[in-house]
Amino acid sequence: MGLLVRPKRLPRGFSNLIVAVVYHPDQHPDTSDAALNEYLTSSLNKIEAQFPNSGILIAGDFNTFDFKASAKCYQLEPIIKIPTRGKNTLDQIYTNLKEYYKPPVSGQAFGLSDHLSITVLPNVHQKFQAHSKIIKTRDKRPSRVASLGRYLLEFPWDTALSQNESCDDKLAAVTPIVNYGLDTIMPVRSVKVHHTDRPWLNADLKRLIQKRQQAFSSGDTFLFKLLRNKVNRERKR
Repeated sequence: MGLLVRPKRLPRGFSNLIVAVVYHPDQHPDTSDAALNEYLTSSLNKIEAQFPNSGILIAGDFNTFDFKASAKCYQLEPIIKIPTRGKNTLDQIYTNLKEYYKPPVSGQAFGLSDHLSITVLPNVHQKFQAHSKIIKTRDKRPSRVASLGRYLLEFPWDTALSQNESCDDKLAAVTPIVNYGLDTIMPVRSVKVHHTDRPWLNADLKRLIQKRQQAFSSGDTFLFKLLRNKVNRERKR
């Protein structure tokens, strides 16, 4: 079960909240870890496609099901480190909002349940200042890279370099030629980045995610799964 929430105020970089509840019974004939993992990952893929930049909280009784590896692909972390039933941590919360909440605390069980209740409070008094910086980067789109390659291949190197010159002389001659191509085809530009920007979310990955979302919206299931797997591989690098 899931719920889309749009509070009036959200942390910078998040457009809404997705709250989901999971119950995975242990040692049940109809229970399948693989099926639950596929359901959760496909649901998260749909969330990314339909509601990008969502704050996500997946809470519930996972029992012995371990979702950590798959959750990491979506930048979700388990935040409950304390036992919830005896000495075992069977209840868990996976979220990409860890820094906005205080450490979970346990309380008395409800009713006939033998699981402890868990309370997670927000850092309501903590102020997150918006820090940004300007970085220098080049336009590394494939079309630009291809243009630079053509420039270097078609340049008349035979006339620019002489076999009688030393290595240092050749380097001095080649350097301005390469720099001219870079500055003309892939000029340096200033980009403003925020401190909450994910380091793995570069321009190439953003374009890949956009193509995956377009495939999902168009109903191209084969292409969507192909791009989904590619996005997941790029995130793990």
